[in-house]
Amino acid sequence: MNILKWKHAKKRLWTRFGDSSIRSKIIAVYLPVVAVPFLLLGLISNQLFSKTYISETTRTVLDDSHLISARIGWTFNEAESCANMVLTGVNNVVLYNRLRDSTPSLPIERRTQILNHLEFAKATFQNIDALAFMDIQGDLITDNPKMEVNSMKALTSSLLEEIKATSGETVRFREEIRDFLTVDSHQPVVTLGKKVLDINTGDTLGYLFLVIKTGDLSAQFKGIGETQGRYYRLLNEQEEVIATNRPGEVLLSTIQPTGQAWTKGRDSAMQEVNGETFLVTRVNVRGTSWTLESGTPLRYLTKELRRNNELIVGTGTVCLILALSGAYFLSRMIGRPLKQLHTHMRQVRNGELHVRLDRKEKDEFGYLAQGFNSMVFHIRKLIEQVADEQRQKRETELTLMNEQIKPHFLYNTLDLIYVLCDMNRPVQARDATKALASFYRGALSGGKDLISLQEEIQLVESYLIIQGYRYSDVLGYEISIPAASKPIIIPKLTLQPLVENAIYHGIKPTGWPGVVRIKGELTDGMLLLIVQDNGRGMTNEQRDHLLAGTPDRGFGVANVVKRLRLYFGYSVGLSIVSGSEGTTVMLRLPLGKEENHVQRDDG
Repeated sequence: MNILKWKHAKKRLWTRFGDSSIRSKIIAVYLPVVAVPFLLLGLISNQLFSKTYISETTRTVLDDSHLISARIGWTFNEAESCANMVLTGVNNVVLYNRLRDSTPSLPIERRTQILNHLEFAKATFQNIDALAFMDIQGDLITDNPKMEVNSMKALTSSLLEEIKATSGETVRFREEIRDFLTVDSHQPVVTLGKKVLDINTGDTLGYLFLVIKTGDLSAQFKGIGETQGRYYRLLNEQEEVIATNRPGEVLLSTIQPTGQAWTKGRDSAMQEVNGETFLVTRVNVRGTSWTLESGTPLRYLTKELRRNNELIVGTGTVCLILALSGAYFLSRMIGRPLKQLHTHMRQVRNGELHVRLDRKEKDEFGYLAQGFNSMVFHIRKLIEQVADEQRQKRETELTLMNEQIKPHFLYNTLDLIYVLCDMNRPVQARDATKALASFYRGALSGGKDLISLQEEIQLVESYLIIQGYRYSDVLGYEISIPAASKPIIIPKLTLQPLVENAIYHGIKPTGWPGVVRIKGELTDGMLLLIVQDNGRGMTNEQRDHLLAGTPDRGFGVANVVKRLRLYFGYSVGLSIVSGSEGTTVMLRLPLGKEENHVQRDDG
């Protein structure tokens, strides 16, 4: 009986559907077909977006944290280099002015010589706040008079005893607030110490103290993730806050438990901090026992998720309206008008954007014809506009990339010239000034984007002359470019970032003399440029990071490849060969397009 009723109901429903208008039929079929898949797609995409967004945010925060970690690690690398520079300077002074144990204090001229070395080291390494040298008689020489306050306490302090117990390696003391050997007795300081030994006899000449303010470490957080309400804090082994960008947080205070112990090996977790949920990440600061903790409020993450949900709902609503409208117009358009529209749409699909659908009627098809004509017109204009915008964007990108001349290079060079003048070395100051002018003359090149390889080599040589004065004890260079390749046109600042990378990531970290070699070869219709150094090598992971342009190895090499591909396309090749010692960067550029590049640049 129930089966019979179901058959009758089904028959009545089907009869009513068959008797309804074509508009109702189309809507009844078309609406579920559109709405149900879109609803499922919206739910699935929302889940995928949520997971992907949190994963991408976590990765971004970790990348930012690794960048800050690299900056802090670089600060300590510079401090180590600074200590070695002062050690060499003191040994040079002692070599000609041998101190005696019976001498009650250093003579004025010897103090002046050592002070000059301290001031030169501080001018070279900007991250050092103050330096002090104490000889074995207890006399203190410093570049900052504030370091001399309560200097007698330094003689009996645990800092001095800890340095005396070493064999000459650099010691990093626990962060603290003290009233001696500091520039500001109210701020925590990070102090490094080193026993200065006579390199000839091994005797102790004195003790070196380097001071880094925690405020300088906090400056590393500025401009990274601030728009997301993110906080950073640098923690020592005792979980004490060394540096932070959180307002009101007391330095050298122990952080409050987050309610969940941090699992070893984990780099991120959701945790409660001061009553608010944060995405907390932790990374180790390279070369130290410190930990960098960052936290991004969950409300910023859910804000983006809410926007995505609103977008899905809004898009669904629009699609539903379009579906209803499409069903209505489909029910009205039959026969010849539909065929005419179909024909014109095929023409547009084939790229004929100058067709026009002429309809004088004022019915729905007439309005659709007007919309079709307007759509074709706007598509044509939009394509033209996009092509023009892409051209302008490319020109803008090239201009921005060419303008990435780091201002700190100018400041450091001017500091170098000042120090050379102050040390009564006018010839070196003159040569450095001339090299600086030559470098910027080549870098600016009258606004041109393309220069000859010979001009690029002159620019790089000017850069190496300046760096040679800054690191005269460790840097040498050789340039070998065949004469036939010198007229070849290349984008300016192609080799300089590679040379800079060789100096700062290859030779300088080793502390011993090294050589940068620049070679050029013409082979198989390609220009091969080689930048080679015999400094510290790199691992495969570091090489991949360098090619990808990641924070820990810098963006210079990746930018070089990007700029060259904008000119030459993807025929540009760059490879890096490196081991435990030395790195070779090989850059391959196609030949035969110089005239085109010159015309494009001049035009």
